[in-house]
Amino acid sequence: MNLRSSGSLVLSKAIQGFLSFKSAEGLSDRTVDSYDRLLQKWLEYAGDREVNKITATEITGYLSWLRTDYIPHRFSGKNEPLSPKTLRNIWVTLCSFFAWASHELQIVNVMKAVPAPKFKVAPVDPFDQAGRVAQNDRIRRVGRDKRQLSRLSFLFAQFLFRVAQRVELLRELQVDRLELRLMLG
Repeated sequence: MNLRSSGSLVLSKAIQGFLSFKSAEGLSDRTVDSYDRLLQKWLEYAGDREVNKITATEITGYLSWLRTDYIPHRFSGKNEPLSPKTLRNIWVTLCSFFAWASHELQIVNVMKAVPAPKFKVAPVDPFDQAGRVAQNDRIRRVGRDKRQLSRLSFLFAQFLFRVAQRVELLRELQVDRLELRLMLG
C-alpha cells in the first residue's frame, strides 16, 4: 500500500485496498460487491478524507442517520427505513474495513468503540400457511436471474433439511409407540 507520511490513506484509496484484499482472500464476488456498495454509500456520507481522522462518534452518527433519516432507493420502489438486520450488516462491514485498516495502515480500530446495532431474529415456522404461500410466490417469480436461482436452491435445501428433521421426529414417535405397545402387551 502507498502509505502517506501520516500512516493513513484517503478513504477512497483505502476502500480500494480493502476490496482488493478481500478478493485476494477468496471472498465471493457477491460479498465483495456488497462491501463495495456499502462502503461507497459511507464514502458519500463521510467524504474522501484520511482514514485515521475518522472517529467512532462519526460512525455512530452515520449509523444513526441510516436508521432515522436515510431514504433507501430500492428496485421495488418502497422507501421504508432500513431494517435492524441491514444496519447490523453495515456495522459488520465497517468493522471488517477498520480491522483491515488497523492492521494494514497501523491506525486505531475505531469500531471497537461503536456498539453493534441490536436486532431480533424472528423465528420462522417453515410449515405455516403464510410461509408456504410466500415460498410458492418466490418460486413463481424466480425467472432466469442467477442470484434468485442461487437463493431458491438455498431455500429448497433448507426446506429439505427441515422435512428431514420432521421425518426424524415422526420416526421417533413411531418407535416410542412401538415400545409402549410392547411394554403393555
